[in-house]
Amino acid sequence: MDLLRRGECVNSRSGKVSEWSVAQHLAHLSLANELAFRNVTNLLAGSGLFVVDSGDPVAAAAAVLESGVFPRGIAQAPRMVRPPVEVTLELLDQWIDESRAQFEGLELDADRIDSATKRVTHQLMGPLSAAQWLRFAAIHSDHHTRIAEEIAAGS
Repeated sequence: MDLLRRGECVNSRSGKVSEWSVAQHLAHLSLANELAFRNVTNLLAGSGLFVVDSGDPVAAAAAVLESGVFPRGIAQAPRMVRPPVEVTLELLDQWIDESRAQFEGLELDADRIDSATKRVTHQLMGPLSAAQWLRFAAIHSDHHTRIAEEIAAGS
């Protein structure tokens, strides 16, 4: 990720843009993507503690999934995906590498992802299919990457 290559900005902050640093946004993405990819894996297996047979995303979530845009400043990250206060580049590199490996493993299951019918419920978005979890991860990643880039540009 280009932001990591610019190490001088990784701990930059801009209260006007976000309370989190560039590194915290990237750490949050890694944690959230790890969870999303684990949910997709469980949906492909058809089992897991949070797998349900059916359901639809809430209306606002359906709009986000369709538009590809998260509104800024509306939601707070759930505790399980909040980044640590201090994020080292080594930890960030590790988390990003692990997330990338998880995603690459899912690429082999593209046909099964599209046809998976079970759901795992996102705490704000409601029940999501495997394909919807991947769409969420892509939109969410773009959202936080843009914020991190905006913070970095100001440093």
